[in-house]
Amino acid sequence: MNKEFPEFKKEMDKINVPMDKLDSIISNTVKMNKPRVSRVKKYMIYSSSAAMLGIGLLAGSAFVSPTMAKVVSNIPVIGSIFNEIGDKGLQTASIEGLTQQVNQTVKNKGISLSINEVLYDGTRLSLAYTHESLLALGDLERPVIKINGKEINFASSNKGALESPSKYNGILEIMPTEELPAGFDMSITFDSVGVIPGKWAYKFPVELSNEVEVVRPNISTDLLGAKLTIDAIKSGPAGLDLHASIKNSFDKKRFDPNSISFQIFDEKGQALDSLNSMGSGESNDGIEVTKVKNLFEPIKEGTKNLTIIPYIAWSDINSVEVSRVLNKESLPLTLDKGDLGKIIISKITESKDEITVEYNVESNYLHDQHIYFNRIWLTDGKGDSLHLDQHPSAELVENNVFRQTFKKSDEMSIHTEKLTESVMFEAIKITLP
Repeated sequence: MNKEFPEFKKEMDKINVPMDKLDSIISNTVKMNKPRVSRVKKYMIYSSSAAMLGIGLLAGSAFVSPTMAKVVSNIPVIGSIFNEIGDKGLQTASIEGLTQQVNQTVKNKGISLSINEVLYDGTRLSLAYTHESLLALGDLERPVIKINGKEINFASSNKGALESPSKYNGILEIMPTEELPAGFDMSITFDSVGVIPGKWAYKFPVELSNEVEVVRPNISTDLLGAKLTIDAIKSGPAGLDLHASIKNSFDKKRFDPNSISFQIFDEKGQALDSLNSMGSGESNDGIEVTKVKNLFEPIKEGTKNLTIIPYIAWSDINSVEVSRVLNKESLPLTLDKGDLGKIIISKITESKDEITVEYNVESNYLHDQHIYFNRIWLTDGKGDSLHLDQHPSAELVENNVFRQTFKKSDEMSIHTEKLTESVMFEAIKITLP
């Protein structure tokens, strides 16, 4: 920071900080919260109180000092939703101060909906929002979005978490089908929150917050008679955006282009987690061209080589469910996944309300850290899912060993899918500048 703001120390030295009052405020804050919090929470309140007071002092000097104003504008906001419930890319963007404050609230039908922050960095467009009502209703419905007054076509996804029974924090990912300008006015209107109809409308400026590295390899390969071209790879702190196109002839079409998925590995063999994807297409003279965009977590600093492996997701491939009764006495328990190999349940750990399953994946198919496309799930004696929202997917332990936690039940069965057909295509090598 001193290199970016050479006058920073001088300006800090000018601020008259009443240390006796600062100590008193921190001490009183800790005492005030002592009966209601654990030791960890006390520490967090202490840190937050000191930090907030520090920001207050900085903000006071910013009115009279251009240097301090510049420093303040680059400090990430404490308690950012992107940082709290976002993926690795959003957390990085929040920490690096790449998000822009919106802070617009609209109240309608007893629901207070706030757009808090926006991230637009060349790889992704994301909104952080909060809604409060008598009973929080979860995700938002698809909005209408206009860029500089023109409605755009886009795909979207939601994720979030309850902060309290009446308050929900969420992130809306927006994936436009066309490139957006570096700066624009964004209008967004929601006509329902959960199942409640109404109108919540916002308008705010958005600026590109970061320059991303763009590689246009223009490498093509054959996919069962179709032509796959890697058009561009955009890489930044918030993620890696893969743009590809699939050209297919109607009379020779052997698969749905939207069923193509990608896995990306760096030179150390580390898989990048897939965050979202979208596709759009058009046809002309019997030729169908499908444009696909896949967002992955950001690459590690210093990465120079990527391996891209296209494969057909099994959404349109026949599969058969495989299940076994789960108990400790049956370990090790093997689930045959056909062409995908085997899953071997090696360890079960139980608590009062939860059960954690650890398993090894024996497969020639590569997978990411959460093994999204090689999943297991548990059901109780009635066939109801034992899925836990706080553990939506498996986590990599080491090598090919994964672990996932579920609700606990007296009777439990473990399930997976056995594929009768699967296709993985030749790897594509990309060198980054």
